[in-house]
Amino acid sequence: MTSAAVLKKSDPVAFFDSFLLAESFPDGRSLDQFREIRIYPGTNWKRQRTVIVERGDVVVSVTGRLILQRNNDSETMLFKVEASDKKGQAAVESVKTTLDFLTKKDVFFNRTELQTEEEAFRYQLRFTITIFSAEGFMMDAVLIGLNAVLLQIRIPKVEYKWLQTLERDEQQIDVTRVTVKDNEVRKLNLKETPVFSSFALYIPRGKTEPLLIVDPPTDLIPLCSSTIEMVHISNNKILLSKIQGKLTINPELFGNVAQRSQKHYEEVNESLKKYSSMLKLD
Repeated sequence: MTSAAVLKKSDPVAFFDSFLLAESFPDGRSLDQFREIRIYPGTNWKRQRTVIVERGDVVVSVTGRLILQRNNDSETMLFKVEASDKKGQAAVESVKTTLDFLTKKDVFFNRTELQTEEEAFRYQLRFTITIFSAEGFMMDAVLIGLNAVLLQIRIPKVEYKWLQTLERDEQQIDVTRVTVKDNEVRKLNLKETPVFSSFALYIPRGKTEPLLIVDPPTDLIPLCSSTIEMVHISNNKILLSKIQGKLTINPELFGNVAQRSQKHYEEVNESLKKYSSMLKLD
């Protein structure tokens, strides 16, 4: 075990102070720098798409499937979130709660986008999100992966052979009469690509003024006095914000955090554009 590893285990405050007072993280990032975004395409089979997202040590897989169903009032998107480390179950539940909230608010796209040409049917998107490694806030990587999958979704045309002898509302649906035309598709028109940002306030030993830290790693979070989470959308709008901890966040500090969150929103959307261009989705 190296001397740094020994110090981190025996005195984590001293370990992090040695880096943070020099305005850097142990991984070499500056305190105002988010971890690098890497998006990789996964499987692409009929109405299913998968992406892998790496955000530093956070690794997430997002798989989305289009499911054809009878037209109803069910949610446009359903999520199954899994984590290889069961100790992070509370964080997993938080991810699912946030995704359900965004879905209910129709943040990503209008509900009518999943309506088919046949009024009796509509699509539903079902996602499986697997968190392989979560050394930090995982919501950022999850939303990036979800946005990347939604960019790839193409909605096939649906046809149904109605009986001519009965009114449509008198007929029972026969699945053998349904035709899904995977070669005739349309793009899913997105309203927003929401982006998550995380921050923390850390007070070094012997100091009184907190340091504002961007995208803190998991093992630093328990040592921080407060954490701030935000979800940004277009036009510099904050859709969600969550503040936890013992330090009061004054308007000036909140404005500083919001500005950094907006910058992160722009960086993520630029990465998504590059990903879309790489796959020639436009």
